[in-house]
Amino acid sequence: MQADLMTQTAESNNAAANDLYARSNLTRMQMLYWTGYQLRPDVPLYAAPLVFEITQALNVDHFCAAIQSAMDQSEVLRSVIQIVDGVPQQVVRPQVAAPLIIKDFTAEENPKETARDWLLKIANTPFDPFASLVQFALAKVGPEAYLWLQNQHHIIADATSSFYVYKVIARNYERLVAPNEEIPAVPIASFEEYREYERNYRDSTQFERAKKHWQQKLDKDVEPLRFFGQPGSKKSTAINRIELKLDSERTAKLFAMAEQAEFRDLTMELTMFNLLAALFFALVHHLTGNERLAFITPMHNRPTQAMRETIGLLMELCPFVVEIEQNETLATLIQKLKKQTRGVMRFSQYGSSISLQNKAHDLTFNYHSRPSLTFNGQHIRHEHLDIDHSSESFGLHIHEFDGSGTLILKFDFHSDIFTEAQAETAVQMFTALLDTFLVDLEQPLAEIDLPWSALQPDVHQPEANLSVAKQHVFVPPRDRLELDLKNMWEAVLGVARIGIHDNYFDLGGTSWQAMNLFAEIEKLTGHYLPLATLVQAGTIAELADILRHQSGTEAWPTLVPIQEGAADQQPLYLVHGGGGHVLVFTKLARHLPDAQPVYAFQAKGLDGKTRPFTSVEEMAAHYVEALLTHQPEGPYQLGGYSMGGAVAFEMAQQLTARGHQVSFVGIIDTPAQHPALKWVRVATKWTARLLSLPPEREQMMFIKNRNRFWVGWRQLLANQVNRFRSNGNPQRAKRGVDDHNQEDVRVQKITMINNRAYYCYVPSRYPGVVTLFKSTEGYRDIYRDTQDPLMGWQRVSKSVDVHLLVGNHNEIVDEPHVQALAEAFIKALK
Repeated sequence: MQADLMTQTAESNNAAANDLYARSNLTRMQMLYWTGYQLRPDVPLYAAPLVFEITQALNVDHFCAAIQSAMDQSEVLRSVIQIVDGVPQQVVRPQVAAPLIIKDFTAEENPKETARDWLLKIANTPFDPFASLVQFALAKVGPEAYLWLQNQHHIIADATSSFYVYKVIARNYERLVAPNEEIPAVPIASFEEYREYERNYRDSTQFERAKKHWQQKLDKDVEPLRFFGQPGSKKSTAINRIELKLDSERTAKLFAMAEQAEFRDLTMELTMFNLLAALFFALVHHLTGNERLAFITPMHNRPTQAMRETIGLLMELCPFVVEIEQNETLATLIQKLKKQTRGVMRFSQYGSSISLQNKAHDLTFNYHSRPSLTFNGQHIRHEHLDIDHSSESFGLHIHEFDGSGTLILKFDFHSDIFTEAQAETAVQMFTALLDTFLVDLEQPLAEIDLPWSALQPDVHQPEANLSVAKQHVFVPPRDRLELDLKNMWEAVLGVARIGIHDNYFDLGGTSWQAMNLFAEIEKLTGHYLPLATLVQAGTIAELADILRHQSGTEAWPTLVPIQEGAADQQPLYLVHGGGGHVLVFTKLARHLPDAQPVYAFQAKGLDGKTRPFTSVEEMAAHYVEALLTHQPEGPYQLGGYSMGGAVAFEMAQQLTARGHQVSFVGIIDTPAQHPALKWVRVATKWTARLLSLPPEREQMMFIKNRNRFWVGWRQLLANQVNRFRSNGNPQRAKRGVDDHNQEDVRVQKITMINNRAYYCYVPSRYPGVVTLFKSTEGYRDIYRDTQDPLMGWQRVSKSVDVHLLVGNHNEIVDEPHVQALAEAFIKALK
C-alpha cells in the first residue's frame, strides 16, 4: 500500500511540475533554481562570483566597451525573470547598459585587501532577478593592477558558461586595443537552441530509457543523515567553509594513483573524481554510520560544439549512490564508483527530473577543473569568492588548477549542523583517510584509525552543537491529516519513518521538491499555501496545525501577529503592500525593540476563496473593524508600505471620523494622489454610467486618465514604447519584495486588484500629522515615482515629518536597508 501511494504521489508530483514547466520557457534546471530562490530570496544562495587579477596597464574605456559588447552579443546576459499569469518566464531585454561599477582603491593603506572586501560585499548582495542576473565590478588596486568581479546568477550560468563569458570579454578587449590586427571574435551560440534541444529530449525515447535507469538505481530510500550522532535542525543558510590545499607530495601520489590501470577511467579528470569521491563517501560513512549514501554532483550537458559555445545554464544535477558493505575498502569503493560513472554520464540529462521527484540528497560533491586564463596575452590568476551560504548539510568542492598540479579542497559545513570543532574534526578525519589511502588501499574502512568515527563509539566526541543535541524521538501521527502528510512527505523525500516533529529541511528536503510537495498538499486538502509557509512551519505538526485552521469556512485571519511585544506598549499596526501578504514586515519587526508589539493586516482573498476588496475605502473599513475588535480604545499607531500606505491613511481618516484618537500614521514610500484627481473620477463615473460600463471598466478608464495626469503625455508615450520593448510586462513596478511570493496566479490577481484600488484612491484632507519614510531612489514605475520631496502628502494632511532612507522602493524593506527603516520608526514613534 505504501509503495502504491509513493508511486502515485511521485507521478502527481511530476504532473504538477510538468504543468508549470510546460507553461514556462525555463529549462528544468532553471526551474529548480527559481524554486530555490523563491524560498530564500534574501540570501545569495545561487551566486557564482569570480574575481580575476589583472596585472597590466588597463584601458578602462576599452574594458567597459568590451563588457558592453558582451552584453550586446549575448541574449542570456540581457535576460531577466518576469512573472506572467503566475508562471516564471525568462525575458530578453533588447538593450541593456552593462551593470559595471568602477572604484579606485590606490589611496587606501591596503588597496588589494580593501578592494577584495568591497567586491565580496557586492557578491553577497542577493540578485533581484526581475532587474538583472549579472554583476560586474572593477577595482583599481595599483598603477597597473586591477581586480575584476564577474558574478552571475546560477539561473543563467554554470562554471563553463562563466569562464566562457570571461573569454568573450577578454577577446573583445584584445580586439579593441589592437584594432588593426585580425583577431577573431569568440563565437556565441543561441541559448534558445539549447532550450529547444532540452524540450525535445523530454519527449524522446532516450528520456524514457533514462527514467527507467534512475528508477532502478534509486529503488531504495536513503536514511536521514545524523552527523556526529546528532539530528540536525537547519534554520538558516549559513555555512562554515574550510579550505585545504593539498601539499605537493600528497598531490603527486594521488595523480600517480590515478595512472594505475585498475583505477584509470575515460579521462584523468573522471579518474580523479572517482578517487576523491570514494574518500568523500568514506568520510560521510564515518561521520554518520549510514551504509547507504548518496550525493549530488553537477554534470555539464554540452555534447556539441555549438553547446560548448553557449552562454547559459547547460548543467544537470546527478546522484551517485553507494552501499557500503562489511569489510569495504577504499579500493572496492572506487570500483563501485567507476562502474556508476558510465551510466551517470549516459543518462545525466535526466538529472534535473530526479531532483523534482522523490529522492532527497543532502550532500554535494563537485570536482571542477579550473582553466588557465590569459588577458591581453598575459596569464592571470583567478579565484571563486566564498559566499558562505548553502542549503546542503555538507559539501566538498575540489578545484584542480589546469597545468599547475594544484588541488584545493573546499569543505562546506552547514553552521546549524556542525560546530566549528566538529567541522575541524571532519577535515582531520578526511586527511587521515587520505593518508591511509595513499599507503594501504586494502585496509577496511571500519578499521582506519580516525580522530572520531560513528563506527567506533568509544572515540571521544568533539564539542557538540547544543542547539541540535537533543535526543531524537520519533513521534507518530495523531490524526488522519498528519498521517496523510507523513505519507506524502515520505513519498516526496524518499525517507522512511518521519515523525511529526521532524523538520523538512533537516530530513534532506530541498527547495526543489517544495514546489511539488505544496501542489500535493493543495490536492489533498483543497487549501492553497505559499511556499514561504514551509520556512515558518517546517514540521508535519506545524503544517497540519495551519491546515486545520483553514479547514472551516472562514477566510484567513485579517490581523496577523508579527511580534508579541510587551503588554504595556502601544502596538504598531501595519498594512500590506500590493501583494497582500504580511511577510514583508517580518524583517522590519526583527529590528524593532523586542517590547514593541507589531501586527499586520492581511489582504482578503489571499486564500483564493473570498472576494478581494476592490477599493482602498473598503479595505480600510474592514481593517478598522478588525482593529477595534482587537483594541477597542485608542490611541492607535498605524503604518503601511507601498499601496498599504494609502490604506493606513484612509484608516486614520475613518477612525478620526468615528471619534477615535490616532497618534501615529506612518507612510512607507507611498505617493499621495493629487486632490484634483477627484474631479477626473467624477467625470469617469458619469461617463461609465452613461455608457452602462461595469465598475471594473470605469476603474480602468479612470486609471488611464490618471496616468496621463501623473506623468504627462510625452513621458506616457515613452513609457508605452518601453513596455512594448520589454514584451508588455504588466507588473514591472511590482518586482522585488512582493514578487518573492508570487508563485501562484491567485497572488498575481490580488496584486492586480490592489494596485488598481490604489490608483483609484484620491485621499481627502486629514487633520493630523503624517510621518513619511521616503526612499532616496524611489520607484522603477513612472506611474508611482514622483519628484515631490513630500510625495504629495502635504496637500492632504496638516503637516509631514520626513525620514529619508537610502535605497529604492523595494530595498528599504529588505536587508540590509531595513535596519535604517527600523531606526527611523523607533525615532518617529518616540
